[in-house]
Amino acid sequence: MKILKEALDILFPQCCLICGKMSDVSINKVPVCKKCLADMVLIPKYQRWQFCLSEPYKGDRYPGLPLYICFVYKGKVTDLIHRVKFGQRAELARMMGYLTGNSLKADGVFVDAVIPIPLSYGRLMERGFNQAEEMGIEISRILNVPVLTGVISRPKETKRQAELTDDSQRARNISGAFSFNPNYSVYGMTILLVDDVATTGNTLHEASSVLLENGADNVLCCAFAGNRTVKNAETY
Repeated sequence: MKILKEALDILFPQCCLICGKMSDVSINKVPVCKKCLADMVLIPKYQRWQFCLSEPYKGDRYPGLPLYICFVYKGKVTDLIHRVKFGQRAELARMMGYLTGNSLKADGVFVDAVIPIPLSYGRLMERGFNQAEEMGIEISRILNVPVLTGVISRPKETKRQAELTDDSQRARNISGAFSFNPNYSVYGMTILLVDDVATTGNTLHEASSVLLENGADNVLCCAFAGNRTVKNAETY
């Protein structure tokens, strides 16, 4: 079988799923190229923990909510995420989860369970899979904790957050979007809440609020990539 695979690789070389050029490395069984990997900027360890909301507001019930981000959302990281969302490449989402999970493990993050940010029914039908769930499965495997996919749902159809440029619009758009499933219990648990990208942090903050209001002891938000840095250099 190994000889056959090597022969097929010679006759039909695999292409990088990010840029389409010839692959020369495999990450979690996903063919990519070293050039794309080199262009993916890993956030320094001391800056990976930030506060969830990029624009804190008065009256926030959970002002200290933490957010862990692995990569800077630019260059090949942007291309990668676009390939996942608009190219229907679930295997790339699993690769993102693999990279995120190993980063979390190396940084000594311990949680009781992983919960992915859910998609609305319409968005799930459109894409065919939930990229956050694909990530969550890999992260849970690496951290050796369960992934809980039915705890929260997203019954409200919202506009794409990326289409809204104003922070207040994004906050209003996602407000009330998530519901808690009473058939589950997260009482006393530390939850890792996973999404692919964090910008303003409103999506993760809204979903975290639902979990905390229903008994979770702590919620650690986590995103593969983010396009902001800590403005006052004060990390979590």
